Amino acid sequence: KVAIINNSSLGMVRQWQTLFYNERYSNTDLHTGPDTIMVPDFVKLADAYGCLGIRVEAGSAWTTLSVLSFCAARCSEKAGF
Repeated sequence: KVAIINNSSLGMVRQWQTLFYNERYSNTDLHTGPDTIMVPDFVKLADAYGCLGIRVEAGSAWTTLSVLSFCAARCSEKAGF
């Protein structure tokens, strides 16, 4: 089971730039916030691999926990549990 949570940045790289490079940020903001294109589009990527992809956006009734619970239940159904 895999869950990808997109925070619109390359978190580990940005953290190093914060700690060791005096906040000189380079190519860590992926510009995937509201009203922008999703690069990469993880939902389409999941679909290409035959997996379930769900996009949850701010203001949605879904929470991270409810999405993970839904996915776990769906995976169990496919596996025959």
